[in-house]
Amino acid sequence: MAAQEPAIAIEANRVSKVFGSGQNEVRALDDVSVKIRQNEFFTLLGPSGCGKTTLLRMVAGFEAPTAGTILLDGEDITATPPNHRPINTVFQSYALFPHLTVAQNVAFGLEMLGKPRKEISDTVARMLAMVRMEQLANRTTAQISGGQQQRVALARALAPRPKVLLLDEPLSALDLKLRKEMQIELKRLQTETGITFIFVTHDQEEALTMSDRIAVMSAGRILQIGSPEDIYNRPSGRFVASFIGESNFFEGTVQGVKGDTAEIRMPSGHVIKARLGKGKPEGSVTFAVRPEHIRLEQFGIEGTIPAKVTRTVYFGTDTHCHLELDGGERLVARLQNTVGGNAAYDTGMRAGVRFDDGAAQVLID
Repeated sequence: MAAQEPAIAIEANRVSKVFGSGQNEVRALDDVSVKIRQNEFFTLLGPSGCGKTTLLRMVAGFEAPTAGTILLDGEDITATPPNHRPINTVFQSYALFPHLTVAQNVAFGLEMLGKPRKEISDTVARMLAMVRMEQLANRTTAQISGGQQQRVALARALAPRPKVLLLDEPLSALDLKLRKEMQIELKRLQTETGITFIFVTHDQEEALTMSDRIAVMSAGRILQIGSPEDIYNRPSGRFVASFIGESNFFEGTVQGVKGDTAEIRMPSGHVIKARLGKGKPEGSVTFAVRPEHIRLEQFGIEGTIPAKVTRTVYFGTDTHCHLELDGGERLVARLQNTVGGNAAYDTGMRAGVRFDDGAAQVLID
């Protein structure tokens, strides 16, 4: 029996958005299609200007597409005003009312919907408990911290039980420790409520930590959609490989292809095996290897690639070892630190480089 397809909450169908005209024309989105599932934490990830916020604003109804349609539960909502969509947004600035208490802020949207007083009171209590803010219910939002304000903004957005919650870089104003804590909290809230979350960020760690799936965007297009593991371990091309985490890039010539593996000769003359993505490569290709998938061994061991250590950088949990291969290629190996450190590979030393099995992947852009 075939597995049932997951229900789709939001669908963007061949959406484009053009600002300006003539020489001033800017194509913010270029024929973008994506299906976001119900009860999914879905992240739009990319650098500034890639179109992720524009797409989010279209789902919210704040921007109208130049072409294409937006569907909610299969219904076309492209022309539906924002206040008639069962969709709420948490903005980067939180947009709370500083003269109102925490509880009053959470109640505001419910009051605008004309909900009964008892239902409002019960919902506010439940939401504040969910975001762990019960003790601060009677404080004004001007009297609480930035992290607490974010929790209030989340509670207010979740209170009316929207079908979809949009989050536009809500963690960017927080310090590093609080940002990490809130990453866990956001995923917890999404799991507990069962609401579809669409999260916009340029921070790869946020995307990898919280998401069920990620769409990597660049120049108004979606380059790849997949789980965090897929995006990180099987990037579709050089941009995705470089934007998500760190990668070493190498050039080589395909010597042969067998199944989903290619044998590639490097400028040094060494032949390595690399996983294939889409297509069957020929001639010159680029392949990538993550720094944590590179091993250093004693110089001269058979099967290793000769290299020289040019610099080491200590990061606490690991050490980044910068190397230059005899063929001229430069790379970085990430070595997990032990109690005694990694002093065995000091600057100027010779070492043998080995790639983990399956670590190299051919990139087809």
